[in-house]
Amino acid sequence: MKLLAVLALAILLGACQAQAKAVFAHFMVGNAGNYTTSDWENDISLAQQAHIDAFALNIAYNDPTTDNSLLNAFDAANSLGFMLFFSFDYAGNGPWPEADVVGLILNYGTNTAYYQYNGQPFVSTFEGPASASDWTTIKSETGCFFMPDWSSLGAKAALEPGVADGLFSWAAWPWGGTDMDTYTDASYLQFLNGLPYMMPVSPWFFTNLPGYNKNWLWRGDDLWYDRWQQILYVQPEFVEIISWNDYGESHYIGPLHVDAFAAFSIGQGPYNYAANMPHDGWRLFLPFVIDTYKNGIASISQEGLVSWYRLNPATACAVGGTTGNTASQLQIEFEPYGIVQDKVFYSALLASPATVTVSIGGVVQTGTWENTPDGGIGIYHGSVPFNGNTGEVVVTISRSGATIAQVDGDSITTSCTNGITNWNAWVGSTTASNDISATPSLTVSEQVCINGTGANNFEGLCNFTCYYGYCPVGACTCTAMGAKKPLPSAASVQGYPIAGEDASYSGLCSFACNYGYCPSDACGTVSVPLATPTVSDFSPPACIAGTGEGNLIGLCSYTCNYGYCPIRAPCTCTDTGALIPAPPTTNVTGYPLINEDVTSYGGICNFACSTGYCPSTACSTVDLSVTDSCTNPVITNAFTDPETRWNGVNCEDAWTSAVSAVAALPTAEPFAQAMSNYFHGPESFDCGTTADHNGCDNFMECQDTDVPAGYLILNSFITLNNAIMNYYDAIGRIQTSITDDIGAVTSTFTQVASTDTALKVILDIVGLSFALFAAPMWNSLLKGTTYFSKNGNTLGTMKDSVNALVSNGITLVKDDALADKSLASENELSANLAAMVNVWYNSTDQLVCSVRVRQAPS
Repeated sequence: MKLLAVLALAILLGACQAQAKAVFAHFMVGNAGNYTTSDWENDISLAQQAHIDAFALNIAYNDPTTDNSLLNAFDAANSLGFMLFFSFDYAGNGPWPEADVVGLILNYGTNTAYYQYNGQPFVSTFEGPASASDWTTIKSETGCFFMPDWSSLGAKAALEPGVADGLFSWAAWPWGGTDMDTYTDASYLQFLNGLPYMMPVSPWFFTNLPGYNKNWLWRGDDLWYDRWQQILYVQPEFVEIISWNDYGESHYIGPLHVDAFAAFSIGQGPYNYAANMPHDGWRLFLPFVIDTYKNGIASISQEGLVSWYRLNPATACAVGGTTGNTASQLQIEFEPYGIVQDKVFYSALLASPATVTVSIGGVVQTGTWENTPDGGIGIYHGSVPFNGNTGEVVVTISRSGATIAQVDGDSITTSCTNGITNWNAWVGSTTASNDISATPSLTVSEQVCINGTGANNFEGLCNFTCYYGYCPVGACTCTAMGAKKPLPSAASVQGYPIAGEDASYSGLCSFACNYGYCPSDACGTVSVPLATPTVSDFSPPACIAGTGEGNLIGLCSYTCNYGYCPIRAPCTCTDTGALIPAPPTTNVTGYPLINEDVTSYGGICNFACSTGYCPSTACSTVDLSVTDSCTNPVITNAFTDPETRWNGVNCEDAWTSAVSAVAALPTAEPFAQAMSNYFHGPESFDCGTTADHNGCDNFMECQDTDVPAGYLILNSFITLNNAIMNYYDAIGRIQTSITDDIGAVTSTFTQVASTDTALKVILDIVGLSFALFAAPMWNSLLKGTTYFSKNGNTLGTMKDSVNALVSNGITLVKDDALADKSLASENELSANLAAMVNVWYNSTDQLVCSVRVRQAPS
């Protein structure tokens, strides 16, 4: 009886989902800034041919091209009878102001081309849960039906603000080297509890745009075929294809537009990996699968073939820094060649079985169909390995020796653009020349699951139960549908989850054990108390411990503990398990220090600093690597007061970071040179000497260092150096002048009765001269530098130190001279004055040397 109740519930849930359906395609309006109305009409016509119902118009806040693009888009849609709706992007340029969202919906929501659901303008988002409270007002003022993508929260948390009428999931790609499953979809269905669900489908994912902090791939391979089979089984209210034209993430199914590739320059891509890589073929079978999804059945009027593959073998060239999975979503990262498969993939829409062959560089393989439609009418799917072959690819389907369709594809090659593997796919397609008429014998509602799988310990159970039509999406993933298989003889055995397992096994064990399959590692025949899981049985593992090298040891140890363990830092994950939640995030953003590699430190500093750990030897809370600040008015206008210039380019933080980094160097270096190295300034920058041509003679331009802060800091060194050198030269001129006039001085002071008194008077006069000359000199020159003008206490300390050094030196010379012998001749006076001036020289050298070399760490 329990089994019948479970089956009845499954049938009831399926019946409850039999509602009107629609398929949308995510359209990046920011990539259409150069579109004319004709371009929009062309893309819309192609979407209509694919039986797509509407474009979800992704619009980023404050994009200057949006207004014109929307005018053209709605004009084209109205002329062709197509639908559009807004998907407000809260991630691209930041959150949308509430009033702007209201204005756009009110302006376009009543347009005849705007998609309506139950008489309400349909609205979605890409992220933006932090602005959830805005939607109470937005919905009140516009009457919109709101279906956001708040995937960063998950289904349960996304519903908690109470403003969503349904939810859209962005989880369209598999984890690691696994195939796509439906566990995330099941979570959404569970928490939505009857509210509409928009299920995502995507053919591929690869991005290498460092300017957007993106460089990873998720496994594509069989994904386009697999996901549509899952959609046919889950039967969600809506489906959204990701995407129509997001070239930067390689999942576009729309046509290539050469004037729509701005993402590669803005995102600082190493090359344009979408150029000459068409994906149009992925639209070929959309009419068949979309009609089947929406109507339960579809007919074939023309057979066809689609093939896709990468043009570069996975290990042919450098990986380009790309990872498989991404730590930015707290996933364990892998090398990309451990995720993807070197295969040629193909799907064929056929009225009956056919043979497939694949030639790579003239080497022919007979392909196999890994998936065939039950009843023989529908989409067949399979693949063959590269097997180390390169060259032109030809995929052919034939029946009884006659060719039905053939795709002549681009060559597989080990020659890579910029020496980097292109992880994008090349897609080709073709249709048979003759028209046919073929329709599957069963509608979707007349079919059941006939093949499925499960994660971890669920795999065996799901393989068994799904084959016989029992494939609950909360525990299993259905991979094929068809006519119901005859059930084995019932054993009249009631199965239960074993001790330590949870309710996710209940229905599976009940069904499987009753029909003769009762695996002891999951099921038993005695009811026991069930465990209450703290994490999902179906979540992939996360990193829970890790380490790094050198300056990354502490950072990696901290971040890997919370699932963020980027292999390009590099960090090494040393243990896995259930994800450990990180401390609450703050408003702090972390950045790498100037001399640290952004690829290695950028993401990890941001994660660590935003959660409370921000080591000053590696990270800063101020972006010190802004490359366009040389155009900042505080830099271009030399008349700006020093303090404004200093603050305007974050010199204080740059100075602190630089000093910390220099102090951490393993060996002592001249301080000025070490600071110059930090900011990537001149190689010969030894301001700590009074030698001629010490590299500190000429002022720098902003472009001479990595960052404007470095330009101002190093120029402060030069200002100080020039002041010292001018002072130093003046001492020499004084010595020359005294030597030239020593006779007159001697004649004057030999009239003094006591030669000791005479010498004392002379030296006191020189000391007084220094006091009158040096103190104002230090005050006027040093306070003109940016650093000392902003740090008055340091200026005073420096000035007092110099005065004390020289004054004490003169006192020592005077005392030594008086203790030695009386003033007797011109030569003796000259020698004593020379000694005193040398003290003056040496005191200056001592000042310079005192800051020249930092101490190496003990």
